[in-house]
Amino acid sequence: MGKRIDWSRWDQLLGTKIDYEIAKQIGCEAPTVAKRRLKLKIKPFNSTPPKINWKKYDHRLGSMPDQELAKKIKCSVTSVSRRRRKLNITIYMAENEILNNVYS
Repeated sequence: MGKRIDWSRWDQLLGTKIDYEIAKQIGCEAPTVAKRRLKLKIKPFNSTPPKINWKKYDHRLGSMPDQELAKKIKCSVTSVSRRRRKLNITIYMAENEILNNVYS
């Protein structure tokens, strides 16, 4: 039988990284970590971000800065920028920025 693991130090990491990475930190095998995670009914780490239902947000593209929309829908600024460009929507510009560009 392998070494006993004091899980009180490690339980909080379960599901936050892949089992293999946690196992490396602890110094045990990935199946040991997986078994503990399953025992505690913790889902495995999923590194793939959830799909964005753009139909819900397309109308907001270009109506505010990409950073602001990304924060609201909890995704990366890059995702918002790519979608906006794909739909040929111009970047948001505040009214004062537009006036500065016109009169400069």
